[in-house]
Amino acid sequence: MPWIYAFALNHKPISHYFICIISARIGTLAGPPGVRYAAPMEHRPNIGGPAPLRRGVCRLLADMDQAVLVEFKLANGRRLDVMGLDARGRFTGVEIKSGPADFRSDGKWPEYLPFCDRFLFAVDPAFPVHLLPDGCGVMVADAWGARVVRAAPPTPIQAARRRAQTLVFGRVAARRLNRAAPTDIAPP
Repeated sequence: MPWIYAFALNHKPISHYFICIISARIGTLAGPPGVRYAAPMEHRPNIGGPAPLRRGVCRLLADMDQAVLVEFKLANGRRLDVMGLDARGRFTGVEIKSGPADFRSDGKWPEYLPFCDRFLFAVDPAFPVHLLPDGCGVMVADAWGARVVRAAPPTPIQAARRRAQTLVFGRVAARRLNRAAPTDIAPP
């Protein structure tokens, strides 16, 4: 028999309560207000497609204290699905694969490697992970979060490339922020 737990987020009115229905075999959800709660991945509904996976990947990277940009354009002209930048200046690149056919038809992912200190594939929980190359990390994601199932081997990028890419990352983030919240600043 399911139990219903309601958690107040930031002391908002009842209409803003987060309600989670879980079964007794999963266990109770407890913790401080404002923390995201979710059932284990195997008990979550599958929404499908790359957009929910991207959301889960971004949530994980943000929880790992990384600044996150989606559709980040690299110096070689390729666009990486998700790029994270941690406090030590290390880049984590994530390529999202919605299914085996998507992975088999995409041969451009090796071109991302020189621009990432760590590179991972993000896949749906039903994806056959054995298809992915051993030299890359793997995370399993859904719309509510992600978890790393195979750590990415560290491959430090060149110092000059890191400096240039960090500047581009900051400028892209600032431009996107200005577009999202317009100011009276005239574009250059």
